[in-house]
Amino acid sequence: MELPATQVAVAEAATAEEPRTIASIAEEIGEKPETVTRAAFELEDAGFVTVSETTEESAALTEEGETYREDGLPEVALYEAAVGAAGPAVQMGQVIGASDLSGEAVDIALSNFARKGYGEIDSGELSADPDADPDSDPEAAALDAIAAARASTPMSSTNSTAADWSRSASGPCGRSR
Repeated sequence: MELPATQVAVAEAATAEEPRTIASIAEEIGEKPETVTRAAFELEDAGFVTVSETTEESAALTEEGETYREDGLPEVALYEAAVGAAGPAVQMGQVIGASDLSGEAVDIALSNFARKGYGEIDSGELSADPDADPDSDPEAAALDAIAAARASTPMSSTNSTAADWSRSASGPCGRSR
């Protein structure tokens, strides 16, 4: 069986000892990654190589996310201001003023306040639920977890998918190098 030149080049670049990425083989043999991918899958179908796919994902906080992680979520600031206000229901403007929120942060706080169970907004009055626990906010916990993972593990700043593959040392048509 005679293989096309690209498949031969890909097969020669593959090793049984260490998986290689499509990108590294493409660079080595001077072909496009798409061409190498096609050749690798054709070689796998013929039993010459084994192809496996690994997906690497990463997450990083945006500037806004970092601000919320450091300063707290706007809805939590609104809740704390509502708890500190006198009376069971307080004018929304009074609570917003006490929270030191402005601009888009006010909109975010108002849209998340009731959704997260921090209290109710009705007819321009805001009432806080005394049993709410803003310290266990899952979004704040997620921000902290992303920041902690980023600090303890070097992660890529982009999402990428790379096909790792190697010549099969035990396949019926494979040979090791």
